[in-house]
Amino acid sequence: MNKITEEKWSYILLDDDGLLLLSVLCGTVGIYDTNIYLNEYEEGQYKVSGEAYIKELAGKIRMSPKSYHDRHVRIDYSQIKE
Repeated sequence: MNKITEEKWSYILLDDDGLLLLSVLCGTVGIYDTNIYLNEYEEGQYKVSGEAYIKELAGKIRMSPKSYHDRHVRIDYSQIKE
């Protein structure tokens, strides 16, 4: 997995063999990540609006992580390349 972009303490956008994977830091007292592969619509929005869309999507995920629970995948952070 290659890191595309990140905002510290917010999100990391990764390229996982051609698929875009977004990891968002969530929580208040306890922090955890919610990781989703971008769907076709989200990828299209990213292509049009770039990082601004990723910030918007990360905000939506952070405000309602349960809404993305069925899309959550685990990430092996040791596999991320800068």
